[in-house]
Amino acid sequence: RRSNGDTIWIDVENGVVLHAANAYEREDGTVVVHAFKSIPDGDSSYILEYTPAFLYEWVLDINAGRVVEERCLNPDVLVEFPSVEDGLVGKEAKHTWGLVTTSFGGPMTQYASPQSAVLLDAVVKFSLDDDDEAGIKAGDIAGRFDLPSGWHFVSEPTVLTKTGGDGQYILMIATYVPPADGRKNDPVALATDGYSMKSQFLVIDGDDMSKPVFIADLPYHVNYGLHSAYLDWDKMK
Repeated sequence: RRSNGDTIWIDVENGVVLHAANAYEREDGTVVVHAFKSIPDGDSSYILEYTPAFLYEWVLDINAGRVVEERCLNPDVLVEFPSVEDGLVGKEAKHTWGLVTTSFGGPMTQYASPQSAVLLDAVVKFSLDDDDEAGIKAGDIAGRFDLPSGWHFVSEPTVLTKTGGDGQYILMIATYVPPADGRKNDPVALATDGYSMKSQFLVIDGDDMSKPVFIADLPYHVNYGLHSAYLDWDKMK
């Protein structure tokens, strides 16, 4: 980070990490990494056959080139697409957000890869620190919002610091996919008839995720995309 020196390689337990949440350096020189990790149990590519991912933490001793600790912080909640506030990237963050994988299966009907797909119907807030006084452990759920039946998130959680600097808003896009209604489960017909599918833009309070604080209907439905970002208006001009 501070020079053009050699890359430092450290061996860790085998697994697949598609999305890292954050990393930061402690005062003692160790580096803490949070990411969503999966451990495939077959020979197929992770992309071809979906393997559930969970929140993990690594503590790395950079000087010694070794892992101090690796642990799964929450083995019960299946997640993907982690996010933290932009201003905390590379710094210690108390929470990370992710999308809950509520179901998965296949094969895909329109594309050969991946052979299975996931549905993302909830957004969850993880604690990343132990707080003994509050009875909170790293990996505990600090908030969660579940979409109504038939709705699915099509963007990852975009975390925006509130104007006052205290707290966060979570920006999301969700799309409603109705039952096939006798059209032989034809997804192309549903996606192109101009009325069956619809999308909404949601703003969720990071401190109280029980329900959105703002919902806007979008003029057209948004396809499954997942990656998203927030830009200040001045940067979009």
